[in-house]
Amino acid sequence: MDSTSEDHQNKDSDQIIHAIGKFGRWQFLAFLAIGLLYIPNTWSVGVIAFLNAKTDYWCSIPSDLKMDLTVEEWKEISGQNVSRCEIFNISRSMIVNLSVPKDLPKIPCESFTFDQSKFTSTIASEWNLVCSESYKVSLAQTVYFLGQMIGIVIFGILSDKFGRKRMFIPLSCLMSLFGVVASIVGNYEGFLVMRFLMALTSVGSNESMFSYLLELSGGRWTSVLSQGFFLWWVLAWVTVAPIAYFLPHWRILHLVTSGPSILALTLICLLPESPKWLLATGRREEAEDVTVRIAVFNGNENRVPNTWKLTSTSTKISDKQGQNIWDIMRYPELRLKTILLCYCWMAVSLTYYGLSLNSASLGGDIFMNHIIGGLMEIPGYGGAMLLMNVFGRKWTLSLAFSSSGIVLLSIARKNSRFCRVQIISKPFFLTVVPKDMEWLALAVAFIGKATITLAFGTIFTYTAEIFPTVVRATGLGSCSCFARFGALIAPWIGMLDSYHPYVPITIYGVLAMVAGITVLFFPETKESKLPDSFMESEMMKLGLPWNKSKSLDFSAPIKH
Repeated sequence: MDSTSEDHQNKDSDQIIHAIGKFGRWQFLAFLAIGLLYIPNTWSVGVIAFLNAKTDYWCSIPSDLKMDLTVEEWKEISGQNVSRCEIFNISRSMIVNLSVPKDLPKIPCESFTFDQSKFTSTIASEWNLVCSESYKVSLAQTVYFLGQMIGIVIFGILSDKFGRKRMFIPLSCLMSLFGVVASIVGNYEGFLVMRFLMALTSVGSNESMFSYLLELSGGRWTSVLSQGFFLWWVLAWVTVAPIAYFLPHWRILHLVTSGPSILALTLICLLPESPKWLLATGRREEAEDVTVRIAVFNGNENRVPNTWKLTSTSTKISDKQGQNIWDIMRYPELRLKTILLCYCWMAVSLTYYGLSLNSASLGGDIFMNHIIGGLMEIPGYGGAMLLMNVFGRKWTLSLAFSSSGIVLLSIARKNSRFCRVQIISKPFFLTVVPKDMEWLALAVAFIGKATITLAFGTIFTYTAEIFPTVVRATGLGSCSCFARFGALIAPWIGMLDSYHPYVPITIYGVLAMVAGITVLFFPETKESKLPDSFMESEMMKLGLPWNKSKSLDFSAPIKH
């Protein structure tokens, strides 16, 4: 595609936003409708903390030893104070006489009993996922995020090829179907398959919804709408905890939280396709029709008279350029930005999900931890909305990453051999949080959650503004793929808390600090129009942090 054609494409895109308005009644209603659909899609992620909830367990009393014993008496007599996976090879007479030799050999447990004070059933208690099978609990979470990792790439490409609306509606319905099946499947393997398919479809739906909303706004409303979108995430995250409290059986909980996504069918007739996507793929007349309808609904009839047209001379972009990651890699500036963004996405996701989905290991009540952790995201997304418009995207993102790293590293205890940072080969011990002050460490962890949420909200908006319209969903999907890789390994890093509770926190903090430095080399996109073509995106160059970057105007001819 030549530069003249790209100039026309850009001007047409500006005409769409001018006609419909940067934000109006129609955008608000679209935001409301999509947000209500986003809630059950998000429940499928938040519910993991309760499906996988850690509950106390012990070896069941063998049938030939059934006696009137309390749980604590049985644990003491059978030698379960050290290990819950094996018991003394004792006889009934030993128990009656209260004479159990301490040197008795141990035998593996035949079955397990689980504490049901909070959860009547979890996937661990359903399929005895403890002791040698305990890895399967983390595996369930890993498989889910593996599905997201694959789905975000596949459906990002398909969203750019077939449209935003054509992706998020059917994918939401499929996610609901797979969720219902996962709730009734009779074995662990079938559950894994269904959760994988849920992740595959839900993430594709969510990314398409985000691109859809972002392409319908302009100016400061771009950041307001994008961060407002994530407030639906917060609402979903907070509400899943009381749902889990009142539905302590994992099958009922999973059914209730996955079923409502089928309501996406109601949006078929309510929402049109994204006009910017229609224009970017050469469907000019459809783009004009949708633009006029939205403009009239918003009360902007004077901007679209009967003779109004998108006087475009641009060719269909998809005929000239592909819509996949390999096309992105053909452009040097965009290629390097993509690689660096992929690392930042991995770091933010690993830290975010590591803190969010391992709330039980932080101490306190799992339900309250989940709710508080969700509420702590409100200042994160609200702060992103404000700071991005004041200080710009990259400085807000760098501040968020750096603050997260400092806060999380401060949790490490003084003189803890597991939580020290090497600085020029000399041990440096972090002493901000004094030893034995668990409540303060918990509070700092929640502050870390707020700051990493600020980074999460900012990087979503920033990444969407870096990639051109023709591959926006593909670019978001490629970066999000690495975010899902971070989420995929989060449960395994979380398991390092068996060595020391603050090992995972330290890893999260270091990764966040490195990401905070990396984003300083990115261009600023504040108040810049969304790029529509590859060449426009190439004009947004990486540079040294102290070089002031100006908001780009793509209306000038592009020189090769």
